[in-house]
Amino acid sequence: MGDWWRRPPASTVMAAMQTGADMARYVGGCVRDTLLGRRFTEIDMATVHLPQRTAALLEAAGLPTRLTGFSHGSVSTIAGGMVFDITTLRCDLETDGRRATVGFTEDWAEDAKRRDFTINALFMDADGVVHDLVGGRDDLEAGKVRFVGDPARRVEEDVLRILRFYRFSASLARTPLDDAARQACRNAAPGLRTLPAERIRTEVLKLLEAPGVMAAVMAMDEDGVLDLVLPGRKRLDALARLVGREQQPDPVRRLAVLANDGRIPELLRLSSAQKARHDRIRRVRLAPAMSERDLKALLYRSGPGRFADAALAGYALDRLADAETDRALALARDWPVPSFPLRGEDLVALGIAPGPRIGAMLRELETRWIGDGLKADRAACLAWARDAVSRAATGSRRGPVTPSGTG
Repeated sequence: MGDWWRRPPASTVMAAMQTGADMARYVGGCVRDTLLGRRFTEIDMATVHLPQRTAALLEAAGLPTRLTGFSHGSVSTIAGGMVFDITTLRCDLETDGRRATVGFTEDWAEDAKRRDFTINALFMDADGVVHDLVGGRDDLEAGKVRFVGDPARRVEEDVLRILRFYRFSASLARTPLDDAARQACRNAAPGLRTLPAERIRTEVLKLLEAPGVMAAVMAMDEDGVLDLVLPGRKRLDALARLVGREQQPDPVRRLAVLANDGRIPELLRLSSAQKARHDRIRRVRLAPAMSERDLKALLYRSGPGRFADAALAGYALDRLADAETDRALALARDWPVPSFPLRGEDLVALGIAPGPRIGAMLRELETRWIGDGLKADRAACLAWARDAVSRAATGSRRGPVTPSGTG
């Protein structure tokens, strides 16, 4: 994104906040990802202004305001299609492991000390100068995820930070996971039971999508954290096979392979679409030595995405051979899946009255077409249909005649 902070919409929002020198800075993920050369979609800012003043400054600049996090000092705006969350510098007054009572401050160092990880406590001013008050830049360059200050204190303030530690480690760590952080997570892990399922789901899916997922998941398993968020038997070896084979990381597929427990979708409050896909991946997998005809039939019925899920799940869970997996994935990628040549109006034209019978006959003809290898053209399928209509009209029990050249 280059020098995004110098250009609208970022410069527009920053200008609205700068009633004096150093009144606002960018903070957190946008600074971290800028230093890493990664893209981001939201921009967090910190300011010395109280939230009422922040809202007034945004409105004066003609920017919309959202007050969802107002009680915690946050005001949001949207500019140029990007979301800006602007939060007054804070210090924690009281915490219970899930939420904090905060006070406001004008001390940038005080605000940095209450943040979770050093790599998330980096500030950047309007000129693009990075302000590092807790050693986050060195940690970022070293690929180390480290809590700000005392790890036990940070986790005690918000138990969700346990999962965020493993998630950021999976995304950014290039060194063994920090021992002090892991010890704090082990000690506080039972507190994860108090978290809402939706917050756990968000962190788990982000972790499973990260490039360093295996090291993080294995550490979670060793630290007694994994069982608290994903109960039941875990298949770490299968996950490792899947991660090594996927072209693109897919958190739902990885979840279905890792956790062999049908309760997981409900425990994590997955969406309806995610639940359906998770269950399908657990149930539908390619079997070894499938014929090309059977592969094409499954691909036609399931579509390329579901078919790829079945191939990769078979590879990970049933040790489908590399060559068979390659063949299946190439088929999903390269084979132009044909469309069944007939529609309901074709049967109406042959004299079948509109109604449930049309659907039933179409399904019967489509099943025959699939069994024939999905090769019969429209003329052949119409011949099948005429024969079926004729038999239905005469009450014949004679089986359908396959037209010459179609199977």
